[in-house]
Amino acid sequence: MTEKQKRFCDEYLSDLNATRAYKAVYKSVKSDEVAKAAASRLLTNVNVKKYIADRMEEIPVSYTHLTL
Repeated sequence: MTEKQKRFCDEYLSDLNATRAYKAVYKSVKSDEVAKAAASRLLTNVNVKKYIADRMEEIPVSYTHLTL
């Protein structure tokens, strides 16, 4: 996994917004549509999926449930 992919994962885990996370890490991307497509593709990467899954297991359950 590259350093930027790791940073994307960490950004993504802060609010689960892949488009925002992608734009935060890849500063040259200005278009939401481009960021959305690239982030979606990145989320299918095996290493990225594993890193996110491992990190989500570390997060206490109380933080993973949203109340409406």
